[in-house]
Amino acid sequence: MLTVQEYNTIVKLYSDNLYRYSVKSISDSEAAKDVVQNVFLKLWQRRDKVEVEKCKGLLFKMAHQTIIDTYRSNKARTEREAIPVNTRSNNTTGFETRELLDIAFKQLSEKYKSILLLRDYEGYAYEEIAGMLDMTLANVKVNIFRARKQMQSILHELENEVA
Repeated sequence: MLTVQEYNTIVKLYSDNLYRYSVKSISDSEAAKDVVQNVFLKLWQRRDKVEVEKCKGLLFKMAHQTIIDTYRSNKARTEREAIPVNTRSNNTTGFETRELLDIAFKQLSEKYKSILLLRDYEGYAYEEIAGMLDMTLANVKVNIFRARKQMQSILHELENEVA
C-alpha cells in the first residue's frame, strides 16, 4: 500500500520525466500536463495495489497507454498534421536539423515514438523499457532498430524534398 508521503515523493521524483516523455510524444504541452495528471490520479486510485519499488515502470506504462488513448481520440477527430510544404531550393536553409528531426519524429508510429523517447531521450536501459512497455528484451531491441531505420528513411526523404 502506498502512503501519502511515498506518493508525494514519487510525484516529485517522476513528474518531470513523465512530462518530458509525454510532451515529446504528443507535441502538446497542455495535453502532456493532462497525461501526467491522469497518470498520477490513476496511481492514487490504485494505491492499495502499488508496490513502491515497481512504481517507475508502472508510471511510464500508464503514461504510454494514456498517450495512445489521447492519440486515438485526436486521430478520430482530426487528420494527422501535414508536413509543411517548402519550395524546392538547392540548400536546406529553410529547415534546421532540429526542425527536420521534429518533422520526421512526428511521422513515426506511436509505438516507435514511445520506444525512441524512452531510450534516446530519457536514457532508459533496454531492460527498463521492456518492463515499462510489457515487451521482451528482444522486442525492445528490434523495435528500436526499426524505429531508427524508419527515422533515417524519413529524414532522407525530407532532405531530398528541401534539396
